[in-house]
Amino acid sequence: MIKFLNVQSAFEHYNRMLRGNGPVETRAGYQGDRLYVEHYHGHTGQFIIGAVFKKGPGRDPDSFLGLLSGPR
Repeated sequence: MIKFLNVQSAFEHYNRMLRGNGPVETRAGYQGDRLYVEHYHGHTGQFIIGAVFKKGPGRDPDSFLGLLSGPR
């Protein structure tokens, strides 16, 4: 897991990593009260970046918990 000083900088990094990575394939699934979202390059299948969110109402800015440095 990558550690950041605050959630805002982590989320900005997450968005930057997704841009410019060509076709992106997204996989997501719940584990307990957490939603794990993983992004892969659509042609190579190579992991790009992932994130963990709290289960709850959509678009809640406090739902972002952190980044994944590799697939689960």
